[in-house]
Parts: sequence; C-alpha cells; structure tokens
Amino acid sequence: MTLISTFWAVSPIWSQPAFWVRGLAVILTALALAYGAPASAAPGFSVADGTIIGPDGKPFVARGVNVSGPNWVWHHKTAPDAALIADCWGFNLVRVNIFLFPETKYPQVDDNNDLDAIVQAFTSRGIVVVIEAHDRIGSFFAGADLKYLADWYAGLARKYRGNPYVWFDIMNEPGGYGPPDGDKWLLTHRTAIAAIRDTAGADNIILVEGTTWGQDTGRLTPEPVTVAESAILGLAGEVTAFGGKTYDNIVFSIHVYDMWNFPPAKLAAYIAEVKRRHLALLIGEYGSETDDGLSTLPATRAMFEVAVPQQVGRAVWHWDGGTVNTLTIGRPGGGWQIDSCTAPHNLTPLGQLVWNDNHPAGEPS
Repeated sequence: MTLISTFWAVSPIWSQPAFWVRGLAVILTALALAYGAPASAAPGFSVADGTIIGPDGKPFVARGVNVSGPNWVWHHKTAPDAALIADCWGFNLVRVNIFLFPETKYPQVDDNNDLDAIVQAFTSRGIVVVIEAHDRIGSFFAGADLKYLADWYAGLARKYRGNPYVWFDIMNEPGGYGPPDGDKWLLTHRTAIAAIRDTAGADNIILVEGTTWGQDTGRLTPEPVTVAESAILGLAGEVTAFGGKTYDNIVFSIHVYDMWNFPPAKLAAYIAEVKRRHLALLIGEYGSETDDGLSTLPATRAMFEVAVPQQVGRAVWHWDGGTVNTLTIGRPGGGWQIDSCTAPHNLTPLGQLVWNDNHPAGEPS
C-alpha cells in the first residue's frame, strides 16, 4: 500500500467530495469578504418565492437590531460592540442608520463615520449589515438629492458587491399619511435599484420600504390594509420590473409602530397577503414607544405573535438606547449595558421581548 493510499484509508473524511465542496465554499467566502471578489465567487443571499435564502441554502430569518452609523445622533461607538451584539444578544443582522445630509432636526456626530470598520466588524462574523439612508423621513428623494442618493449607492455597491452580507435599504420611512404617492415612491426606488444593479453590477439584497412612514397601512385603523393603501401590495411588481428588465433579490420592509397598535389580525392579514403575492418581507423597525409618548408595545407583541411563526425577520429599534425605545433599564438604556449574557436582570419590557426572541427555549444561550 502506497503512502497516499494509506492516507486515504486512515482519513476517510478527506476522501468525501462533500468535505471538499464545503471547504471550497468557506475559502471562497473568506476571500470575497476580505478582497471584494466578484459576487459570484462566494455563496450569497437570494430571494426565492418570497423567502430569503442564506448562503447555507436554508431560509434566513433576521433577528436584528438598528445601530448607529455615519452622522448618526448618538455618541456610542458601534463597531466595538460586534461581539456583544452577535454572541451575547444573538442578533444576526444590524441595520446601520445613516444621515447623508446635514439639514435635519436631529444633532449629528461623527463617532461612527467609519462605515468600512462597521461592515468589517459584523460581516466578518457572518452578521448581515443593512446600510440605509435615513434622510427625507415621511417624504421622498428628488432632484439633486435623488442623484446624490443613487451615486452614493452605486459607490457602495461597487465596494461591497463581493460581500453578500452587505444589504442596501434604499430609504427610511418614505411617504406620509394617506394613499401612496406611487410616482414618487417608484422614482426613488427605481433610480436607486438601477444604480446598484445596472451601474455597479451588484446583486446584493435590496430592501424597499412601504409608505406611511414605512408602516405601509395608509390609515390608523384596525381594518385590514387595502391594496390602494399599500405601496408594497399595490406597486411591488412595478418596482421589481421596469425599463424592460426584471430585478431580483428584492426584499420589502415595513415598520411596526402605532399604526399596527391593534389586535394581531390586522398584521396577520397583511403578511398573508404579502406572502400570497410571493414577496419577501422584513420588519425593519419595531419598538416600545413613539417620540410623542404613545406605547407601541401592543404592536410589538402582535408582531411577535404573527411574525415568528410566519418566519418574517425583524429588527428592533434601537441598540444604542438614547430614546424611549430602550433595551435596558437606566440611561441611555442601550443593549450594550446588559448586566449578564446568560441571565440578564436589567432588561426593559422591550428588551425582555427581544431577548426571549433571540434565545428561544431549547436553543443554546
């Protein structure tokens, strides 16, 4: 028996094709993350029949948290918390809040202006990083602002097209009360989608948010959402196919706050209709209270009741604290102030709901 045949005989795992396939996938993914290789070089995320499929070929269900990014409003640094976010809390996605323009009613600080450091800190751990433009809340990008947005996304898409763990959320909470302004909603999202797909050649997941400040309900009522009141239900086909092209890997997103402060039946009916249309959905924000003091815990509880069994991903607002939507007791109430990673005792009602969601019974802590 030769030395080589002896090696194969005593090391049967090395002789299995599956071993080499898995090993090659790991190597390609690592190279893509480190050197920005073409997107096809690494297993990525995709959307198939309304389901987000992860690099492992299984459905990916986000359990995420919003975090501070460039020009955001709080001083706490995000990148150093990557281990705490991933290993302690068990989040698998972060939505990075970014202001592009200085003219906003909120203060802006530069503590988290190194976006590359944030991306590296999380994607190196296999955590999805959703990059989102938080400007023009309740409105739309237009004119020079829209061109700036498209150019910004084209640049990011070129940089991160080899990293499938980077996603792009076009804009935060477009449109105000009432029926969707379809023309403005479509123009904003089509322009950015074309910049990412056609100009930059990136196939990363793109998030498209509904109107009514992202809640996509049209009205503050308990009745089911109608097609006329929802940009996602009414216009999804026109934002994924235009200009003679069809664009894939699109995920739609809503925010769950006061307009969902009703029994779970309203949200259940909405999600059922989204799924009937074979659209992928992610809840990009949920919390415990609005800025004017209205509790949204009923909406959050309804969300967990409906979204978890339906395998709809979700991302809580906000890791940093600093607002009424705190995860821990005290100030500023950020997730980073948790007192234990095995049995925490300083969680707020919202923090406890999130902790329980990320640590289901039967799963390791």
